[in-house]
Amino acid sequence: MLSAASRFGLGTALGPEDDQSDERLGWVIALALSAGVRVFDTAVNYRAGRSERVLGRVIDQVSRVGAVNRGDLVVITKGGYPRPGPDTVRGSGEELPHSLDPGFLRDSIELSRATLQVGIDVYCLHNPEELAARTSEADYWSRLARAFELLESAVSEGKICSYGVASWRLDGAFAPYPAVDVARLSRLADAVAAGGSHLAVIQAPLSLFDRRILAPSQRVGQRLVSLPSACAELGVTLIASATAGRGTSPELAASSTQWAASVPGVTTALFATLRKEHLLETLGADVKAGPR
Repeated sequence: MLSAASRFGLGTALGPEDDQSDERLGWVIALALSAGVRVFDTAVNYRAGRSERVLGRVIDQVSRVGAVNRGDLVVITKGGYPRPGPDTVRGSGEELPHSLDPGFLRDSIELSRATLQVGIDVYCLHNPEELAARTSEADYWSRLARAFELLESAVSEGKICSYGVASWRLDGAFAPYPAVDVARLSRLADAVAAGGSHLAVIQAPLSLFDRRILAPSQRVGQRLVSLPSACAELGVTLIASATAGRGTSPELAASSTQWAASVPGVTTALFATLRKEHLLETLGADVKAGPR
């Protein structure tokens, strides 16, 4: 599990692809750091790469002045979708708009590394249910094995520290079978790794408005348990995403994230915002620095 993970984490998907949103995101990241947030989530495609660039720049700045030790942070990025625009991923062996092909993932990792410039602690396969929806179950797990092999190689080469799976749909409703089976993922990672796998994280949505991962959908041995319970038993860090509810009820957004963070088995509750007030209400922090 991730030893440096904080109770709350900041997502970076929100906002249009413009300079004003870059500035606001930078302010919020800096404020989150000053309030004790140590987990930051992004993806190669978020805001056409601008989110990775802003996140890396702010982390570099605060690290250089000694405000935060880079080793105390968890930077998560994801690959599976191409980055919009000319600065995109090349060399996919599979048609876009989504791919877990090893060549595509290799290029995605390099693009994220070049954009972030501060290293990658966790690299997640982004929404593998997209692949599950268009292939057989046997082919899906075979392709996932090849993706895990690539990720293990990236770890051994020092390009990432660990890896995981980030999903929006774990219940089989999007695909004809569940794309995320934690016990099977753990066995798969162990099978492709030499000397122990680096599978570290499962990321899945949880909020007051979406509690599907609390249903007993994961088989561990002969028992059906919830995703948080399965992750806890198997030693995989569970990071809850979309905890503010994706705009379902803005007045309950902070409460929803706080509730998700309190669920047993959840290590970190991710939420995204470009608003200082939302950030501080969620964290329960009294921080005077940051955006006005």
